[in-house]
Amino acid sequence: RAAAALCLSFAAAGLCQSVRMDVRVGRSEQLLPQLRTELGAKSVDMLILGGLQGTEYHDDFARACGLELLAPGATVVADRLLDPMAPEFLWQLSPTVGLFEETFAVEMEDDWVVIAMGLQERRLPEVPEEVTQLRFAADEARRRTTAWRYRDRLVAGPSRDELEVEASRRA
Repeated sequence: RAAAALCLSFAAAGLCQSVRMDVRVGRSEQLLPQLRTELGAKSVDMLILGGLQGTEYHDDFARACGLELLAPGATVVADRLLDPMAPEFLWQLSPTVGLFEETFAVEMEDDWVVIAMGLQERRLPEVPEEVTQLRFAADEARRRTTAWRYRDRLVAGPSRDELEVEASRRA
């Protein structure tokens, strides 16, 4: 999905010619400080967020901004935003905040990929309390959905032994 989003963002940005890319994969709390040390400030032209928890994207984006990693005009691509909801992150990318020249969403399968292009040189604004409350509500709803489904036995969930066996197979 992230690769498809990357292709879409390159096409939208007119970057289909040969482009030098250095792709790094990892957890943002480890990877972003490492990139800052290796590459310096304002060295990242594209940041792709594609983890399983879209609600954490605002932290990843704030971390990248705090480390001054993103170059002026940078593009941010984020996958899987609709299902877990990511209200704080979506607010940061919204045109009303004005951090990016252009932001748009692409529907892929049953979720969204959001592409924000043309990062402006501005400080990351403080998130309004209402948006933060919506983020907490989305996080709680996501946690409750899984827990309630198994608690009420509407869908038979795997037993602890089954989960351990599955985890050992993957390892």
